[in-house]
This record gives sequence, C-alpha cells and structure tokens, in this order.
Amino acid sequence: MHLTYTVKHLFQKHDVIGFLTIGGITSLLNLVMFALSVKIGLSLYLAVAIGNFIATLVYFFGLSKVFSGRGSVSSIVRFLVTVVSYYFVSIALLDALILLIDNVVWSRTIVIALVAPVNYFAQKFFVFKN
Repeated sequence: MHLTYTVKHLFQKHDVIGFLTIGGITSLLNLVMFALSVKIGLSLYLAVAIGNFIATLVYFFGLSKVFSGRGSVSSIVRFLVTVVSYYFVSIALLDALILLIDNVVWSRTIVIALVAPVNYFAQKFFVFKN
C-alpha cells in the first residue's frame, strides 16, 4: 500500500514522469496492436484505429490519475476530441513517413514519438486542465 501511495504521489508531483510512464506503456500497447493488425492483413488506417482505441482505454484512466482529473463528462469529451485529432494527425504523418521509411512499424513508432510532446500539453492543459 505504501509503494502505491509513493508512486501515485511521485506521478502527481512530477506529472511528466507519470505521463511518460503511462505514455510509454500505452505506446507499446498501441504499437503491438498496430503490428498485429498489419500482420493479419488489415489496412493501415484500421490498424492505427485499433491500436489507438485499445491504448486509449488504458491511457485515459491512467492520465486521469496522473493529472488528478476527476474523469468528468467534460474531460471525457475533451479527451475524445484529442484522440480523434491524434488519429488524423497520426494517419497524415504515417502516410508521409511510409514514403521515406519502408517499414510501417518503425514509421508508426516515429509518429508516436513526434506527437507525444503535443499530446502531453493537450492532456495537461486541455483535457484535465491542470
């Protein structure tokens, strides 16, 4: 119980650490789901959507703890707006990177890394208004 409190306190006091931890876990989950979806022959757009959707379920509840959000209806709506925006930005960047890099999983990894800083500020100041 004490370790849980310490970790939660650390994440709330230094929200970047919590964001990077949860973001890293959900990004890995997103990449695994994306790679599996591509491997079974789904389109890149559907693979991105599946990866994003599954990771989003973990992501929202994790970030609501990091940013001390209540998970209110308005924060859920704002979160969904950022997720949909992230999806379309991800698709555009993925399409562009695939022209330069001949590996969709590496391209997707780079896209996630490029969008992560913007996503941090969107979650902190727009979704959870911390």
